[in-house]
Amino acid sequence: MVETNGSERKRLEAARRLFEHFAELANAPFYVRLWDGSLIPMGRDAAEDLVVTLSGPGVLGSLLRGPNLENLLREYVHGRIEIQAPSLIEFFERVRKTRPKIKFREIKKSLLVKSSLQFLFATHEKDRVQLGYNRDETGRTASNRDNREFVQFHYDLSNDFYKLFLDPEMQYSCAYFNDWTHSLEQAQLNKLEMICRKLRLKPGEKLLDIGCGWGGLICYAAKNYGVTAHGVTLSQKQFDFAQEKIDRMGLRDRVSIELRDYNELEGTYDKIASIGMYEHVGIAQYPQYFRKIHSLLRDRGILLNHGIT
Repeated sequence: MVETNGSERKRLEAARRLFEHFAELANAPFYVRLWDGSLIPMGRDAAEDLVVTLSGPGVLGSLLRGPNLENLLREYVHGRIEIQAPSLIEFFERVRKTRPKIKFREIKKSLLVKSSLQFLFATHEKDRVQLGYNRDETGRTASNRDNREFVQFHYDLSNDFYKLFLDPEMQYSCAYFNDWTHSLEQAQLNKLEMICRKLRLKPGEKLLDIGCGWGGLICYAAKNYGVTAHGVTLSQKQFDFAQEKIDRMGLRDRVSIELRDYNELEGTYDKIASIGMYEHVGIAQYPQYFRKIHSLLRDRGILLNHGIT
């Protein structure tokens, strides 16, 4: 139990009212543990081995101010939301089977507003862990951020780390299983082949790969389609790996790579690929992203932009 003052008691009471109301509507199979240790069953048959623990009122404040999946995951990663269960998979599977649903028209709007106001300005007293990358969380515009720093934070952990779960070509974007009996290695080769065919690559053409990673596509396209390929990355580890690979495959005369932001590129290319880099750009920067690509693509050239939206 934690000591509570008047303000904390009001927040705890508001949280209880809120969750008890949602429990009546959803009938979910788990408990919610508030920051004072009290347990609220979220359904008639709530299981004692399924518990979601909230570390403080700041969790509700954060989710109210930013009600989205990214914010929910951030709270979980920082240890502010904990899930007690035999496993995460079993937790979500058991929740899924009960199909808890809350219809908006059934929610008591006055209770929702009154209770939510208690948490609107609630913040975290102290982060329990600092594993996340906190840049841009407080509203910095993308124009002020350091893209190189972002990329290197993610990709420069070590090549040995990524080798643990990637295929030999070190392809980080999703594979293409046109046959479910294929291995990951074959599925990634399927993807590279499909990209080259969609781009209609021809010998002698100039190909640009924006965010080329460890150089898988540029090496494959040069070797199998006879193009002159150029890639750019902001990761030093990826750059070093790709340089070694280009030399090992004897492709120095047809494949090049730069440690450079794509916005700094000049010249024109017959074909441009951007595979799994689109997600890093940021929605506000999409217009500039496509304008830059358009300026690099020759008339009637082809762009293949792959992204998960």
